[in-house]
Amino acid sequence: GAQLSQLLREYRIPIAVLNACQSAMINEQAEDAFASVATALLRAGVRSVVAMGYSLYVSGAKQFLPAFYRQLFLTGSVAEATRGGRQAMLAHPQRRGEIELQDWLVPVLYQQDPLQLEFAKQVRTGQPAPEPEPESKIPKAAQVEASGAPHGVIGRDSAVLELERASRRAPAGLLLHGLGGVGKTTLARGYIEWLAHTQGLPGKVIWQSFADVRSFGYVRNRLVEEIFGTDAMALPDEKKWPMLLQALRSQALLIVWDNFESASGAADAGVDSALPGEERQTLKQFLEQLRESKTKVLITSRSDEAWLGTTACYRIALGGLQGEERQALAQAILADQGLHLDAKDEDSAKLIDSLEGHPLMMRAILPRLAGTNARQLRQDFEQYVPQADSDDPVEQRLYATLRYIEEGLPAELKPLLYPIGLHEGYIHAHFLVQMAEKAQQAFSAEQTQQTLERLEAAGLVRALGNEAYEMHPALARYARRQGARLLASAADVSAWERGFVSIMAHIADYCTPKDLHEQRPAFDFFGGGFERALGMAQGAGDLRAYSALMEALATYAFNRHDLPLAGKRFEAYARSCEQLALEDKVASSYHKLGMVAQERRDFEAAEAWYGKALEIEKRQGNEHGAANTFRQLGNLALARWHLEAAEAWYSKALPIFERQRDEDSAASCYHQLGMVAQERRDFEAAEAWYGKALEIKKRQGNGHGTENSFGQLGNLALERRDFEAAEAWYRKSLEIKERQGNGHGAANSCGQLGNLALARGDLKAAEACYSKALPIFERQRDEDSAASCYHQLGVVAQERRDLEAAEAWYRKSLEITERQRDEDSAANCYHQLGIVAQERRDLEVAEAWHRKALEIYERKGNEHNAASGYHELGLVARERRDFEAAEAWCRKALEIFERQGDEHRAAISRDALRQATDGAKL
Repeated sequence: GAQLSQLLREYRIPIAVLNACQSAMINEQAEDAFASVATALLRAGVRSVVAMGYSLYVSGAKQFLPAFYRQLFLTGSVAEATRGGRQAMLAHPQRRGEIELQDWLVPVLYQQDPLQLEFAKQVRTGQPAPEPEPESKIPKAAQVEASGAPHGVIGRDSAVLELERASRRAPAGLLLHGLGGVGKTTLARGYIEWLAHTQGLPGKVIWQSFADVRSFGYVRNRLVEEIFGTDAMALPDEKKWPMLLQALRSQALLIVWDNFESASGAADAGVDSALPGEERQTLKQFLEQLRESKTKVLITSRSDEAWLGTTACYRIALGGLQGEERQALAQAILADQGLHLDAKDEDSAKLIDSLEGHPLMMRAILPRLAGTNARQLRQDFEQYVPQADSDDPVEQRLYATLRYIEEGLPAELKPLLYPIGLHEGYIHAHFLVQMAEKAQQAFSAEQTQQTLERLEAAGLVRALGNEAYEMHPALARYARRQGARLLASAADVSAWERGFVSIMAHIADYCTPKDLHEQRPAFDFFGGGFERALGMAQGAGDLRAYSALMEALATYAFNRHDLPLAGKRFEAYARSCEQLALEDKVASSYHKLGMVAQERRDFEAAEAWYGKALEIEKRQGNEHGAANTFRQLGNLALARWHLEAAEAWYSKALPIFERQRDEDSAASCYHQLGMVAQERRDFEAAEAWYGKALEIKKRQGNGHGTENSFGQLGNLALERRDFEAAEAWYRKSLEIKERQGNGHGAANSCGQLGNLALARGDLKAAEACYSKALPIFERQRDEDSAASCYHQLGVVAQERRDLEAAEAWYRKSLEITERQRDEDSAANCYHQLGIVAQERRDLEVAEAWHRKALEIYERKGNEHNAASGYHELGLVARERRDFEAAEAWCRKALEIFERQGDEHRAAISRDALRQATDGAKL
């Protein structure tokens, strides 16, 4: 007290506002009239002290303080401000259910020598008051109400205060952790809104969900893009990461990492780690490097993420609501049922307190007040608390909540909890009925629907429509641990598990041949169930179900371009097929392994796998399977730029497909033959092949195949420099992909529209298209497509004369293409690096790059690109004033462009040839 008094006198604090209970109360036994906190401040030299003469509810402070400060800024008088606050409390007395509070007497003012505040004059003369931060500065993800939190942010004042205080500590990470359903994401969003409304929002807020993140490099790249722009992503890691750290240390930013347990793993939440061990260590090091920086990273997780240690993050455990916060949420929950909370009822108060303020527990239990009085409800609930196998009091009560809900189910419905618990994340009523049939358990559709509706009323599942439900993770864990005791025997447990595996295998088998955009919804919904069923099938020795599930999971990984996982799973699928002696399936698995190897640019391995598949197909007389392999060998030859071989393979497959009336496969061959013709610059033949494929796809209503044809026709139009036609084709393709929810395909279309904008010279639009596509490719680890985007961003930078950025993008692309042994793409990078060197007047380096590219073009018979190389070498020779060599190179290029009918490039080469000829004459 003495130290505080000295400080107050020294700094001449004029006003103190104590929003704290009993801060103006004087003990009855006190002999000193200045024994209260408020009067002690007066003695210390504070001229005006507002304090509370008794205990004050939060709801009272919510009325008093806004009115107090509003009047203070309008009048400059503390006395007028106090009067305004008390009047607001008097005008709104009914703040606790039916009870009318007369607590407007609690705030009191102690004052000596009133102080008139100067800023009030500014307000009176029309000076504008500071505006809250515009909502546009809040990320869209933070503006959306948290799913599963229908009542939004209620209470949490203390958590917001703790977050603000933690933001001034040394650790960069602020980890909000707590049980599922406690409101972590909702609080993170509410915290950002509160910062915005109180002018505390940092210069930039970046919201990143870890729900689908498999690489920390992807997360950091998004930060680089947000802070420095697209071109900075091209910089080498040794330059880019220190630059990012420096910016984050020196600028005030708020980064939110939501659903962090998805990436780090949370065993208690049933979540596997999506980030490899080395990536997790890089992430931890990143947070440690941001220690004592201006940037803070707000992390939400079900786990306390102990692996991050104590220096990387400060932990804030989010428990249940407290005090009036509980009352407010209870009132909101009961209002949904048309009920009113009686704040005077002691039994209701005890019931609410027994639920620990946990939102999930309150939403599950309180609606039961519609049919049971509060005392009985609490007694019924409390009897299950001692049965919980946990030392954590909140977990004990969460268990008791779930046990109480279980006991509330009719006896005949209780056994359904076990099969419900076998699912992961989501459940579908229709398939639950089918599981019962497979398990030979007598449950009707009405009974399963009734069970799910009761769980929905308890807040444990959320209806999504069409008989689909999202499960709370607490329900899944409880049902798996406790559901077995509700079954009659161990035989029933096994029967349900067999039924679950059978249904999951059936759904997975249906999804296997689908395209990615059709697979994704099913895997988003059933993916966790597929993984669980796979382990159960393996444990039970059910090789057929195991094979079906593994094939589906492998195919989905391949379609998402997760090639390491796809290869591993297809190998497991092949082994299971070999064990079952299913030769046709073995051949199919070899075929798929060939496709994985081909995507990895390991062409020798791909050819070997296709050869193994073809050997089996020929031995079995499987003409259709052999035709599929012929077609894939054609794709392999096309990737190697062996156009004659590719045409031969397609021509070998096509008659079989036509004879067997397999129009889908025939259309695929027509499409590929069109690509061969396009690479030969025979545009008329290419258009004819694409048209033939498109005719079949339209007749069959094949949306995916149609958009592929549209996209390729757009490429063809772009090659012909018919920009309007190209745009029309690309937009038709994009429209179908977006309608199908095909994110990867839509990203490809964005890239194509970027190429079109680049050809038109619209650099801003081109960069926007590539920047929109790139994060999708990076998140899905599609390195081929990402490398193509890097290359095109290099072209954009080069057109803007930013040669340093252009070179960085080309080298970033080159790193991938060389690692993948993609000679064609690498040659394109060499070619562009040669042009960059030319523009820098570094002619020796330019010639070296062009010759390196030309060696690949000539070896592979790629005449058109070779002609571009000849043209550039001609320009290099002209710059060296070696006009004879320049003339020879330009003539060589012109001959090819004219033969191929490329008038645009031919015109450029003619001009270069004329300049070389004129130079030689001079």
